Amino acid sequence: MLSWFRKHSRSWVVKALYLFIAITFFGGFGFFMNEYFRPSGPASESRDAVAIVDGEKISARDFYKAFTNARRNWYQQMERVYGEIPEGLLDNEALKQNVLDEMISRTILVQEAKKLGLWVSDEEVKNEIVRMPYFWDNQGRFDARAYQNLLSREGLSKEAFEESVKERLLVNRFIHIIVSSVAVDDEELKSYYQKLKEQVNLSYFLIDADERYKNLKPTEQEIKDYYQAHLKDFDWTETRRVRFLSFHIPSFEKEVRVSQAEIKDYYEQSKERYLVKPEQVRIRHILLKPKDINKKEEFEKTEKEAFKIIDEFRAGADFGELAKKYSMDVETAVNGGEIGWVSKGMVLPEVENKIFALTVGGVSEPIRTQAGVHIFQVEEYKSSEYQPLNQVRDKVKQELVRNKSHILAEEQAGEVLKTWQEKGIEEVVKKYGLKPKESEWFKKGEWDLEGIADSRNITEEAFYLEEGEVSDIISGLDDLYIIEVIGIKEPHQASLEEAMPKILRKLVPELRLGLAREEARKYLNQAKQGTALSQLAWQAKTGLKETGFFKRGDKSIPELGYSEELAKIIFNLSEEAPFPEDVYENGKKVYVIKLKEVKPA
Repeated sequence: MLSWFRKHSRSWVVKALYLFIAITFFGGFGFFMNEYFRPSGPASESRDAVAIVDGEKISARDFYKAFTNARRNWYQQMERVYGEIPEGLLDNEALKQNVLDEMISRTILVQEAKKLGLWVSDEEVKNEIVRMPYFWDNQGRFDARAYQNLLSREGLSKEAFEESVKERLLVNRFIHIIVSSVAVDDEELKSYYQKLKEQVNLSYFLIDADERYKNLKPTEQEIKDYYQAHLKDFDWTETRRVRFLSFHIPSFEKEVRVSQAEIKDYYEQSKERYLVKPEQVRIRHILLKPKDINKKEEFEKTEKEAFKIIDEFRAGADFGELAKKYSMDVETAVNGGEIGWVSKGMVLPEVENKIFALTVGGVSEPIRTQAGVHIFQVEEYKSSEYQPLNQVRDKVKQELVRNKSHILAEEQAGEVLKTWQEKGIEEVVKKYGLKPKESEWFKKGEWDLEGIADSRNITEEAFYLEEGEVSDIISGLDDLYIIEVIGIKEPHQASLEEAMPKILRKLVPELRLGLAREEARKYLNQAKQGTALSQLAWQAKTGLKETGFFKRGDKSIPELGYSEELAKIIFNLSEEAPFPEDVYENGKKVYVIKLKEVKPA
């Protein structure tokens, strides 16, 4: 690989690589916070290019929008840290150069990656997207609706966004290979890429630890040994214990009735959830720059100049010609100030509020930004687009049923709470037939209490209550809870008895997985000695399966899922050495794997 660097040391490729890495790790004015939300597709086409990289154009419009995104993000970050930002703090010209450098570097690296035969699978793109916190719900899970809504607000199609993600992953893959393979020569690199493109098929069988050893019970000695080995884990701060009742929200769904009129009303009230495209306007602008952006009087002079231009427009002058004549935004002036289509949420709030209030053909009053003084004209307008009700009726009904079920659960929980507070838990049991449960001892903020899938809110709330005090209704993922603190202990070393629930919750899965691993290793060793994998699968009382052909370089493996560790294992398998060194573990499952077939690239 050092020879690769020597060979390309004077080329744009290495310069782009160095620059891209530098911008990525050392700033770039926050540009990479918006790296996936860059313009693409037909809307970003332009007659003029700010740069041409090996025949590939970087359009003026793409550049302008990328610069606008970077600038907006810079201000948002600075305001969060410092509050009000002094005028002139941002060097716009330096930011423009940074943005352009990054766009050129990215284009070069994508071109080089493709020349080397690198690729990114659709599955890898999907896995990357679901890990992006932009699209998570409050529980840290991927939310498809949030995904669609955010793309719509940014004016991006699903296809365009996923293509940008694929491009980013491709660049990352190229950088990783180049930077990490410093001891590899060019022939080895070529061989590496050829191997990546090979098609392979695996034979495998698995042992499910929880299923195989579901009846396992640890011995007293194993429990004691675990406790002694993890004494620090049981040196507890203050701990508490609660009595609780739960109200499972889905169980109320059978009592819910929803009319078509209610579905229609709910759809109209929550229409933004089904947004496909936000409002859009196609705009031109004229930018005037004060001689000194740090001086108020210079801005005022510039505004007076802007009003004179507006007077010319109102007297009949063409806005595009005025832009060519007066605008100091060289990238757009040549096209009559043409910026193109912008969606709500794409531009600075002080600009957005005013341009979306204009009628088609209308011209704004002078608008100040950090770049200077703008005059905007709206050329076309597109209203928001939504998924029609007939496409989302089932989803709307499901949400409405869920909401009504939540209300019913709250009503019952409220009645129970009042009785509990006024007459005690005994009356609750008698009147409603509900049986309270008691928790294990826990510390503040624990999230995995036995029998409570979403216990963090409970273990937080309990520390704001006195002993014997009953809580208000506490919300969980699918349940509502009422708790009463029934015990408080000061910081202490937990006894074996106190720690028992937590020990079992940790120890039992460990023991099960250990036995499954030991069994799978036995089968792997027998396979390496010549026993047929089909026979071993039969002995293990599990079926022998195949993945089907896939590219050796894929991180997402058919039937086996997404795993960088597994991808590395598979890359090193060969017809001469078809077995990995060790079994492969994924969660609570242990796999015995063999390379069955190879198709050359």
